[in-house]
Amino acid sequence: MKILCVHPNVELYGSDRSFLQVLEAVRAADPDGSLDVRLVGEGPITPHVERASTRILYGPMWVLRKADLKRIVLTAPISFPLAVLRARKVIRDSGCDLLYISTLVPFDYLVAARFFKGPAICHVHEIPTGKAMAIFSRVLAFSRSRVIFNSKATSDAFAVPANTGQSVIYNGVAAPAVQSEISPSRPLKVLLIGRFNAWKGQQVLVKAMAALAPDIRDHVEVRLVGGVYGGQDHFVDDVRALITASGLERSVTIHPFVDDPSEHFLWSDVVAVPSTLPEPFGRVAIEGMSYHRPVIAADHGGLSEIVAHGDSGFLVAPGSETALAEALTTLVADKALCKTMGDRGFMRFEALFSEEAYGRNMVAAFGLDTAGSGSRT
Repeated sequence: MKILCVHPNVELYGSDRSFLQVLEAVRAADPDGSLDVRLVGEGPITPHVERASTRILYGPMWVLRKADLKRIVLTAPISFPLAVLRARKVIRDSGCDLLYISTLVPFDYLVAARFFKGPAICHVHEIPTGKAMAIFSRVLAFSRSRVIFNSKATSDAFAVPANTGQSVIYNGVAAPAVQSEISPSRPLKVLLIGRFNAWKGQQVLVKAMAALAPDIRDHVEVRLVGGVYGGQDHFVDDVRALITASGLERSVTIHPFVDDPSEHFLWSDVVAVPSTLPEPFGRVAIEGMSYHRPVIAADHGGLSEIVAHGDSGFLVAPGSETALAEALTTLVADKALCKTMGDRGFMRFEALFSEEAYGRNMVAAFGLDTAGSGSRT
């Protein structure tokens, strides 16, 4: 089979790693097939794509991101039709039998998919809000692509035509080769990994730390790990200023994004995912579970499907530093509970979120293997 895969990012965040897993699973299932990948340029993802693909086709895409929305809208009447024509040419010249579009934001390829005679798949990793949801839903319906959602929460957020082929396939990650035990002694080491932006919840966690009773706060350490998108350094600056204003410089530290975050997971006792907007899935949560770490997560979006409240971690009210502080207090007071929850979380991870299950289900969605067990409607 000849497959063209379109991916709009060149980094190594959650959706990028999920995309690489798809490439690797498809390559393993069809080693003699042709697997072309369209990227906007080179980046941290490039060497990984090179290993799994037949070739990389570099070139521009008409990518719809919130940060660029004003500029895109102003230039759309001219740039978008040209971008769709360019995407159609790339698809045609590739000679592909199947078109796979990773994420919703490559709008030119979504529209061009409507004119592709073969099957097209759009893998949705996003839950847009407001007017953006209406726009994305309409373009997705126009594309006539089969849709793979990464969680039931993502699927429920979209209004797609009833005759659209749909699947819900949970993301998966590989269990780490190296594990570490949670120390029974204090402090409680809390890890938050994610891009600094308006909704990943770094400020919520800092405010929760400030809300802890002093005798509890003295026994908690926090690491915030991540970078920013496109020069949006003000998000990091705002969090750093809040840390200073709260007198938490010795308790809360900021670390840059790293391709391999294993050292941070091994350091941690608990993983926090306090996103203020619904996560379409929540890859960091299952990564934490793969390390036998309990997860404290906001109770909305895909996170509500991942964390079993009171068993593998805690689900807390989104945006509530009070609820997050209460969960932290519980774990500081009972470090043994961290280990119990972490072990239960690992069992849940193996049952639902393993890399093997994800690859098997995605390969089946591509029509390369009929033995996959991903849910279909």
